[in-house]
Amino acid sequence: ERVDVMVKQLLERPKSAVILLAEWKGELVGFIVCTLNSFLSAGAAQIAHVQLLYITRQWRKSIQGGKALLALVRAAITWSKSRNAVEIRVELTEEAMNTKLSKLLMRSGFRVGGVSLVRALTAKQTRKS
Repeated sequence: ERVDVMVKQLLERPKSAVILLAEWKGELVGFIVCTLNSFLSAGAAQIAHVQLLYITRQWRKSIQGGKALLALVRAAITWSKSRNAVEIRVELTEEAMNTKLSKLLMRSGFRVGGVSLVRALTAKQTRKS
C-alpha cells in the first residue's frame, strides 16, 4: 500500500522523479526510485535522492544481482546529471552501513556525507532499544 502511494505521487511529478527498472530475460531483477529536491543549504541547487533501491530476493546474492544494482545506481546518476543535480544522495540505515551495498556505493564514488538523526513521531514507528 505504501509503495502504491509513492508510485502515484511520483507519477504526478514526472520531471522531478523517476523509477528505473532492471530486468533479466523479461524478469524484474530490481528497481530504483530517484527524486529531485531543491535545498536552501545547497544554494537552492537540485539534489537527487535515491528514495528506494530494491533487488528482488532471488537476485540479491548473485553476481547478476550485483551487476543490476550497479547498473541501477549508474542509471540514477545519469538521470540526476540530466536534471542538473549537483549531487545524488543515498541514505542507508545503520544496519546497512557496513554491508556489500555500502561498499559497492563507496566504490561507485559515494562518500559518507553526514549523519541523519531520526526520531519516531508515532508509536508505530518507535523502536525499542
